[in-house]
Amino acid sequence: MKKILIVLLLILSLTGCDSGAIVHDEYIPSYGLMSVDKKRDDVAYQISIKNAIITMLFSETIIVPILYLLEYVYIPVEAK
Repeated sequence: MKKILIVLLLILSLTGCDSGAIVHDEYIPSYGLMSVDKKRDDVAYQISIKNAIITMLFSETIIVPILYLLEYVYIPVEAK
């Protein structure tokens, strides 16, 4: 059991959560359900497929899906 947890933590630490982008020569971070205040009206966002897959893969751990849903759901794509 300890080996499985160690492997899961290593995989989680190697996956990047934030998939921000540079729009208008400025770095725009991704946002989630708890960080809606990071959303900018002049930037178009889409749901991150990578983060959705990671959420499904780690759904049994409970913590990882909650973290991804609350902080890293939407990634900036382009200016509106």
